[in-house]
Amino acid sequence: FKIQQRAARMGRNPRTGEAVRVPARKVVRFSPSATLSASLKGNGRHAKR
Repeated sequence: FKIQQRAARMGRNPRTGEAVRVPARKVVRFSPSATLSASLKGNGRHAKR
């Protein structure tokens, strides 16, 4: 997992339609390993079931 910074942006209140500022924040991002990516694509070693 990695921490990624999201920039501030403008959003909209769905009930009123009013423009709302969404502040910047940190989010967690999943980064799969090369082994997992290869396994999901079908060209890697498969885990035993």
